[in-house]
Amino acid sequence: QTREITVPLEGGGMGAYLAEPGRTATGAVIAIMKIWGVNDTMNAHAHEIAEAGFICLVPDLFWRLEPGGKMSFLMCCRTGIDGAVAYYATYMEQNIREAPNPLVALHRYADADHAFARHGGASYSEQEAVQALARSTEFFEKYLNI
Repeated sequence: QTREITVPLEGGGMGAYLAEPGRTATGAVIAIMKIWGVNDTMNAHAHEIAEAGFICLVPDLFWRLEPGGKMSFLMCCRTGIDGAVAYYATYMEQNIREAPNPLVALHRYADADHAFARHGGASYSEQEAVQALARSTEFFEKYLNI
């Protein structure tokens, strides 16, 4: 089940895309959008995560801010979230010391271009996208105390 929702926050309402599994959820994931916002690509990723058994929320983080990168990692460093997964950790190394005790696993997809998991994109690589999704759900299951 998928739908667009509005999350009430101070100063207004933030739009988000919510995907729920068709069975009892094993956990919840917040998927951080790329620079292009909450679009069909992010919705497709949310649907995949829901099919793997997790509730997935894709919030529109730019609803009142300018776009920026490295959000997953920085949110893990600067907030109380339990963990983060990023497929394209551009310039993350500039902030790596912010993590108080980082649990970081880096995977390189040597045969894949940037945006390899973007459904419908010119650089989409199914083999690497499937592998990255499997690694992501394995991380969620192992470290999100489910």
